[in-house]
Amino acid sequence: MVPLRSWGASLLKQKMEINFQALIANLRKGKIDPLYFFHGPQDFLKEEALSLLISKLVDPNLRSFNLDILFGPDSSADEIFNLSSTLPINAERRLVIVREAQRLPVPSKNRLLKLLPHQSDTATLVLVCTEVKFNQKFYQELKKLATVVKFGNLAYGEVRRWLSSRAGKLGKKLSLEVVNYLLEAVGDSLFDLANELEKMAYFVGERAQITTEDVQAVFGPGHPSEIYEILDLVGEKRMEPALRLLSNLFAYRKSPSWITASLRKHYSRLYLLKAANGKRFGEVAGELGIWESKRESYRRQVSSHSLDELKEKIYLVYDAELDLRSTLSRKLVLELLIYNLCR
Repeated sequence: MVPLRSWGASLLKQKMEINFQALIANLRKGKIDPLYFFHGPQDFLKEEALSLLISKLVDPNLRSFNLDILFGPDSSADEIFNLSSTLPINAERRLVIVREAQRLPVPSKNRLLKLLPHQSDTATLVLVCTEVKFNQKFYQELKKLATVVKFGNLAYGEVRRWLSSRAGKLGKKLSLEVVNYLLEAVGDSLFDLANELEKMAYFVGERAQITTEDVQAVFGPGHPSEIYEILDLVGEKRMEPALRLLSNLFAYRKSPSWITASLRKHYSRLYLLKAANGKRFGEVAGELGIWESKRESYRRQVSSHSLDELKEKIYLVYDAELDLRSTLSRKLVLELLIYNLCR
């Protein structure tokens, strides 16, 4: 049984913003509020939270009666309020989710603010937003009425823990080496990490441990993760292996503009780290979003280049991007770029 909380009583307290971890802890304890306001960039975590809410509140056999999912642009305040005021069937609460709530028409937002304090305590209403402008009246007032949950980007250590936990749910184990390899190869997109992890779980079958060799086998030649290896090889001026990996990416039809954009970003990072003159390396690396496990590699590359060299190489990438627009031999343009960057 999910304990009901008084809607009126919840309005007497000043609402506080909580994060994803606090929300999940509350839901697992059965502490479920009548009104939630979800915002922040991590859409994957929002989906995890919504799935847990659905599992807690809605019997799968009664979903058509006790679960409504609406979309902001297609909804009105009265429709949202009427659904959240409808009595549940054979349950203590019903669940109403409004996706893209930030796209509700302005008149509906104003109307909804007047209706929300009168919402029934037999429903939980979740307003899910992507882009939010907190200086607008709607969000200012909503923060006073709802339990506000911010789904912010996770720090490096949090992503590592999330990845290990996600693997555990699939019945798999990851060593720290594999976790770091995945983060370096895939990045911090939780959608991408979850997708790759599911592929690996299928690949290893009943075996619990996922190894680095498993990851490399699943990725295969031409996987987008190879761009990260190319960046390190070029930064260390190792031309031949960089050209081999470039051929893999071309064989799998990876976009040349994506490759040059990655190189431009990489050299821009090296330039900013070099300009810091070693005094604030760790701080600047953090500001640039460089994973801790990659910082030693960046430090080596920075030390092997002068500031003028790095500036020149950024210009080389810009020139290559211009050449890509005017030549049919895109592979030759990139091969020449790799050659010049490694000189």
